[in-house]
Amino acid sequence: MKRLGRPILIASLLLACGGTTEGVGQGKGGMGALAGFGGKATAGEAQGGTGADSPGSGGMSQAASGGAAAGQGAGTDPSACSAAAGKRLFAGPFSTCLLREDGTPLCWGGDGWVDDTPQEPLVTLSLSQDGACGLRLDCTIVCWGILSPYSLEPPAGSFAEVVAGYGENCARRTDGSTTCWSSNTFRPKPAALSLEYSHLERGDLGFCGLALDGSAACWSGVGPSMGPGDNEGPFTAISASDHACGLHPDGTVGCWGNTYYGGTEPPAGSYRSLVTAGHHTCALDGDGQANCWGTLYYDAEPHPAPALLAPIEVFASLSTGMAHVCGLKPDGTITCWGYGLASDPRSDIPTLGQADPPPGHYQELVSGYWHSCALAADGQVSCWGAGQPGDPAAEGPHWGQSTPPL
Repeated sequence: MKRLGRPILIASLLLACGGTTEGVGQGKGGMGALAGFGGKATAGEAQGGTGADSPGSGGMSQAASGGAAAGQGAGTDPSACSAAAGKRLFAGPFSTCLLREDGTPLCWGGDGWVDDTPQEPLVTLSLSQDGACGLRLDCTIVCWGILSPYSLEPPAGSFAEVVAGYGENCARRTDGSTTCWSSNTFRPKPAALSLEYSHLERGDLGFCGLALDGSAACWSGVGPSMGPGDNEGPFTAISASDHACGLHPDGTVGCWGNTYYGGTEPPAGSYRSLVTAGHHTCALDGDGQANCWGTLYYDAEPHPAPALLAPIEVFASLSTGMAHVCGLKPDGTITCWGYGLASDPRSDIPTLGQADPPPGHYQELVSGYWHSCALAADGQVSCWGAGQPGDPAAEGPHWGQSTPPL
């Protein structure tokens, strides 16, 4: 059995700053969420996160500590940097943050780094397991957390997007160029950084970017990189974890990376959005039906577990963690599936409740590795999964990521 510890997998939580995605239905860049890591879903209107939206999708979502729904395609204005109105949620592997009405962040969970959260207005956030980065109103970067690179001064300049990673952070400047920083000052600059991107994704031990011409490239400063290989673009959006998937203009999916767990074997069909987390990916078709492939975190052998099979319901957006998937329906209610149900038939899996959402109507949904949170229309936040008061799980990090201090 895989133990619930601090997996090095850093799922993609994108945080896009401003910019309207042309040709993506109602999708708006600027709401970030990570492939394999924290998905963010928004009812009715898609917001850029770690999943992917294809042209004409009509508005799909993100992902975050688990899966992320990217909502920025090749039509994104790379120089945009503006604040979105209203409260917004962001999820990291073991943490959650809320940007309040005035833009100041309120964070909970994490390994102690949330205590250093700056109280200044921010445009967007990106959360990793050891810290976070955000964009100020003037589009400069602020980071906080433990260990490198959060202890380092971020690069100066004006940025449209920042992505917090494991051992390294990357950001896209308003001129379209990308820069990364870490304590490893001796590594050569990856060739992929010579491209101009409209969107960045964090995956396992590295980053992927959607270039302005629709091609995709991946790079890493702390581990092996993965590239699209035979899955050439153009793509309208990408999402990454231990594998990466991209939406082609016709809605078909191409994937690359770790082939062992089945995440690189997408089903045939046309899809409007996708979210990636851990070893699996889920996508929404034009009717709002969900389709998932790959392997859930607790399954040691690659196979499509029954728990990964999506219910036959209509969703506006998806958000996914390492072993659970949640869908936000058009009426604002939430359905989740995967492992973590109170009635889970597998006795070797910690029952954290991440697949048991609360009743109610919500307008935004994000997911961490083992938890999810949702924002209601009245601004109230509800969370479920690991990190609740009296958490029964005896292993793994339970730092209050499901206990909002509101």
